[in-house]
Amino acid sequence: MNEQQRVFFDKVYYHITARGNRRELIWRDDRDRFFYLSKLEEYRKCLKFEIFAYVLMPNHVHLAIAAGPIKTISHIMQRLSLSYAKYYNNRYRTCGHLWQGRFHSRVITDENYFSNLIAYIEGNPVRAKLVDAPCNYMWSSANARDNESRFVVSLSSISN
Repeated sequence: MNEQQRVFFDKVYYHITARGNRRELIWRDDRDRFFYLSKLEEYRKCLKFEIFAYVLMPNHVHLAIAAGPIKTISHIMQRLSLSYAKYYNNRYRTCGHLWQGRFHSRVITDENYFSNLIAYIEGNPVRAKLVDAPCNYMWSSANARDNESRFVVSLSSISN
């Protein structure tokens, strides 16, 4: 069956989700999570896209991002997913698919929906009963906000 080609636009917000193959774990330890976030930050800088929220759940990831003028969401996710899968397969001496199919994307056009999306993404660990508050989950943008509730892309706080 042929997959329908995705159409993406510049300066549009997206809710992206990617799940581990067979809903299996995609991070085995903090080193894995840190590697993924470091790649996310690396590609954010070189491909010039914005990150508004993220959460690394045990078997999936949520991102709220906007593509920049250089590359499409598909290109961004391809680079990110491929680099992490290569790292994972090399580190754990495995082979094959890490991700379950293509990533899912939804265009966000409503500002109210967008603000609810941020809360939804960052609230995932609470709904999964991993923590009691979003800011207590180390692998979420809720943990990477400054005192003025602005998102700060800072991996130094999680590398220690």
